[in-house]
Amino acid sequence: MAFDPSQFVVGFAGFVVDWVLTREWKRILLTGIPFVLLITVLSLVAWSSREGNNFALANWYLELGNEEIAEWEQAWAPVDDDSQGESKEASEDGQPGNEELREDAPEAFSIRGIDEERPAIPPFAFALFQRVQMLSPGDRSQYVIGAALSQQGALSQAEQLLTSIAPDEGTAGYAPAHLLLAQLYRKQLGQDPPKFKPLVLHHLKQATRWNRIPIEWLTFTVQAFVNEGRLMEALALQDKAAERDPAKNIGLAKLARKVENVKLAERASRTAEEYLVEKIEAEPEIPQHRIQLAELYLFLNKLDQAQQTLFDDVDFEPTPEFRRAQSQFFLFMFQRSYSTQGGKREIKVGLLDNAMRLDPTNPKVGEEIAKLAKVGLLQPNDAFRAQLNKFLVDGTATDATHGLLAETYLIQQDLKSAIPHLRQVVQRQPDAAGALNNLAFCLAEMEPDKIDEALYFAQRAIQVANARGVQEPEFFETYSMVLDKAGETDKAITAIETAITINKTNPAYHEVASRLYRKIGNDTLADAQAAKAEMLKQQTLKNEATQDTPAQPANSEANSK
Repeated sequence: MAFDPSQFVVGFAGFVVDWVLTREWKRILLTGIPFVLLITVLSLVAWSSREGNNFALANWYLELGNEEIAEWEQAWAPVDDDSQGESKEASEDGQPGNEELREDAPEAFSIRGIDEERPAIPPFAFALFQRVQMLSPGDRSQYVIGAALSQQGALSQAEQLLTSIAPDEGTAGYAPAHLLLAQLYRKQLGQDPPKFKPLVLHHLKQATRWNRIPIEWLTFTVQAFVNEGRLMEALALQDKAAERDPAKNIGLAKLARKVENVKLAERASRTAEEYLVEKIEAEPEIPQHRIQLAELYLFLNKLDQAQQTLFDDVDFEPTPEFRRAQSQFFLFMFQRSYSTQGGKREIKVGLLDNAMRLDPTNPKVGEEIAKLAKVGLLQPNDAFRAQLNKFLVDGTATDATHGLLAETYLIQQDLKSAIPHLRQVVQRQPDAAGALNNLAFCLAEMEPDKIDEALYFAQRAIQVANARGVQEPEFFETYSMVLDKAGETDKAITAIETAITINKTNPAYHEVASRLYRKIGNDTLADAQAAKAEMLKQQTLKNEATQDTPAQPANSEANSK
């Protein structure tokens, strides 16, 4: 009889079915429960032990890493007496502890003291924090890794890491990471101001929750908010800065006066004065105390006391900073000396000469010299002209100096000479819409080979104005002129029509439109625009004639009889 393999398979299947059906599974399951629980408990113990080891190891690495980056962190965010740790919001992950406001305030996003080079994060510390992130991920380790990557030039990776714990919008994140992102985005402002400016402001606001935020960054945030018109937010932050450094009460007093909070201004001024007088008595050899007190007295219009503070009983060798403060005092007095008598402007040039003599490198002196040049009070060959040229050659001239000189050359129709000064202004102040517009005009007129650059500046001027909620018709007029020179006549017509829509009463815009329509062969619209321009001119002459005619008394006829 032959063996049939299929019978073996069928028989085995039947055996399995019969075995399953004849077992008492309820009893078996009840008996097996203790064994299942035992296995589960043993698994949990093993897992917990492993996780505990990871956490302990991560903490050990973290402690080592904190020791390695101590120098970097102290340079980046020094611990002062009143801020020994992070705020609660800045350490929610549970890991181990992680210039004054002036009347002539600096432009937004530009302040001394925040661009200094910081020590690099040591490679060993970088490796330690990477290990921490692998064993027990947290905000602290991710923040340090992001900072190290940014120092290595891997900005995109750094920003990606940091924004995951400090979002670019919406909810607040890890405050130190917000501050680091504000620094990174600020360096990119020149590339695309409309994009990066809101990001910088957002991260600055979130970073102020950090009790350890460097005081210069807190002051910078105050100034940025002031320039944006966010005065009450700035006031609260300046108050916070004054709590950490009583000398900051000078800035608090200035800002309080700006928002018309008289009581706060008086209190802050009194606090600053008492503090600085005590510091001068205790440490008479430190010039900074006298500089700050003189600044306060100038703000309070106590000129005699300011002069005494800077020039009387000075028992130390004046430092460059102290010389600058003395120079600023005479400059302040010079600015107050402007007067008009008999239709002529009079100034006390000797005060400006004193300011220049005390500190020949003071760039604000250059600004005043440029103002004199603008109003025609500066002689071509005098010492002031030589000093102004020195500022320009040395590259120490301020933005305002370049702006004033550019304006002077524009008034004189010297467009070529205005271009380098306008370039300096837009390079330092990417949002200076007027300078952008003027530079576009000058480039289009004087350097036809740079018409693409002129187009860029004209567009940027319009974008900046629109971002501020303002439409400037003259910007569209410039844009139209540049487009016309670039051979884009149709687009030029659209631009000048936009200018007309914004300001319908300027005949110059209609004349430009008439010329452009005639250029493309549309004589009907060209004639209509020319007629409109002529009508507006006649209306203007009529209005001027009406204004020049003396008004007659209502009862003049009766009086004549």
